[in-house]
Amino acid sequence: NYISSGDQVSEAEGFTFETEEESWFWLESVDVIADSSVKGALVVVGSSIANGNYSEVNANHRWPDYLADRMNSEDPAVKLSVLNAGLSANQLIDSPPEKGENALDRLERDVFDQTGVKGILLHMGENDIRHNPDYSSEKIIDRMKEIIKAAHEKDLKIYGGTLMPFKGSSMFTETGEKTRQEVNEWIRTSGEFDGVVDFDKAVRDPEEPERFLAEYDSGDQLHPNDKGYKKMAESVDLSIFEK
Repeated sequence: NYISSGDQVSEAEGFTFETEEESWFWLESVDVIADSSVKGALVVVGSSIANGNYSEVNANHRWPDYLADRMNSEDPAVKLSVLNAGLSANQLIDSPPEKGENALDRLERDVFDQTGVKGILLHMGENDIRHNPDYSSEKIIDRMKEIIKAAHEKDLKIYGGTLMPFKGSSMFTETGEKTRQEVNEWIRTSGEFDGVVDFDKAVRDPEEPERFLAEYDSGDQLHPNDKGYKKMAESVDLSIFEK
């Protein structure tokens, strides 16, 4: 995007638009006609990690980008387009107004109204834990159950991503870590999701699993670097989308 001040509607050459902006303020989405090999779309509902914070700018190195690359290069049994509904700082439950509607309230716009959607990959909850250390795991799980129910009522599959390590980052607490572990255990074992992606296992340090493995850490011990985002995409078992 390029920005200029004042009324520039008659400026045909664009020379006055000198300020560059990385965010897409005026483009909501791009709808495309897929070939017959694509069976629909998978919407990633997430926050800053889905948004690709700290990845290389303008390089398409978010983990949903890498997942889309896999869908196009590995010839999976079910090929899906990947729609990125990552909203930085967004929360499952009480998302502040400046951080967008909470995950449940934005499903209609960001998922159900999109073209050809077949499933959702939900990767949220860590911001809720960080900003609300008094939240119990049950509170977060109950909201996930609401989202699962809403997806199934629309005959959509929904897949859950485990919450990743954040020890060493701002707002880390031992209470929050306990909640994260409890939520992850539920995601892995409850059977409520139609499939699970264990992002936590993919990027954690096996010697200290409360932390990122250093080679995948962007430096803030909360967001992955490009290598970490690629690892996240590689951890998705594409066969889960066949069911």
